[in-house]
Amino acid sequence: MTKSTLPAQSTRNYPSIFRAFETPAYRAVWPAGVCFYSTRWMHLYLLGWWVLGLTDSAFKVALVGFCITLPLFILGPFGGLLADSKRRKLILKLTQILSLAAAVTMAVCLNIIELPYWYAYPVASAVGTAWALDRPTRQSIMLDLHGRVGVVNALALESAAQNTARMAGPAFAGLLILFAGV
Repeated sequence: MTKSTLPAQSTRNYPSIFRAFETPAYRAVWPAGVCFYSTRWMHLYLLGWWVLGLTDSAFKVALVGFCITLPLFILGPFGGLLADSKRRKLILKLTQILSLAAAVTMAVCLNIIELPYWYAYPVASAVGTAWALDRPTRQSIMLDLHGRVGVVNALALESAAQNTARMAGPAFAGLLILFAGV
């Protein structure tokens, strides 16, 4: 990617550790990533908590985690192949729609009817599928946004977003359990 094909840079002066935020598109992608990553962790904890409440079985709770991670293992290499395509924005939109659909479907079903615990497993698999396709695509988009010179900083900030979400997601899930009684 040549300098002329990179997106326009902001005129703001950020400290070098936050240099990736000079790209306007990255300022939109990064907070969206924090929210998206947080909801992933919320899915994992809330589905596990729900299954535990219905079954009182540690094994059945562990299956929730298994159903989320199995698509990562199986589809991870294909997610990388898809990320190499030129339709990265479409892939990101589809993975976010899939995660949202899984969350909304489960929330609506839980509030309308009593579901058996095993409904958590297809929902967890849908979330895991979105994870498997989203992660490599996000990393590829960082290269598109920043070029080879700025991609290291962008990926470091993306890693910070993931770690922030790894702490915030379970905390938000705990608050939902406390106040909404999931």
